Amino acid sequence: MSKRDFPSYEMYTQEGDVAVHRMVTCIVTDLNLGRIRRLELPGRIRQGCDWVADQAGHKEVFDTEPQVLITAAINRAAEAQGWQPVSRWDW
Repeated sequence: MSKRDFPSYEMYTQEGDVAVHRMVTCIVTDLNLGRIRRLELPGRIRQGCDWVADQAGHKEVFDTEPQVLITAAINRAAEAQGWQPVSRWDW
């Protein structure tokens, strides 16, 4: 197996980690480019998690560990923008 070039989000499969990484990357990119406001962030995260669960078929995205890791990844970008961190309970 080749070396991973994306983070682990504690999903059941590598495909699940890839789907979550894609979702997080899209949100962080929009955040960094100013295409999303802080007020919209929890809804965008929920929308992304719904996509991972429904379209990509990885319902474990709503488990505790993936949510903690998703929140941490997005909060790193949000805090770099001077935004208050989001909580997984916000979305």
